[in-house]
Amino acid sequence: MNEVLILAARRYDFERDGRRVQGCELTYVQRDADGATNRRGHSPLKVQAPISVWEQLVQVPGIYDLELRFRPGRDNKAEFSVTGAQYLGAAQIFTLGEGQSPPSDALSA
Repeated sequence: MNEVLILAARRYDFERDGRRVQGCELTYVQRDADGATNRRGHSPLKVQAPISVWEQLVQVPGIYDLELRFRPGRDNKAEFSVTGAQYLGAAQIFTLGEGQSPPSDALSA
């Protein structure tokens, strides 16, 4: 399971060299922090996805299980692409109001 918190999504649709280009860009964080000693928290990641993934986004921000496909890339290094997104639940990132604080685990559904 590739459970992530999708923070934002942006759809695009344009023409380049006479070809139509469609898709979406997802900005997300993984459940586990990256663990680097010189960072704290979760570094947002970005990935391109087909337009069909845009249609699967029920609510953003939200918790999703990303479907990934791996293929050999340059020098046979693994590259992945997002092929689908299954909605798992809502994510409350901020709690607004005086005297209230954000939930301790923003990734829990």
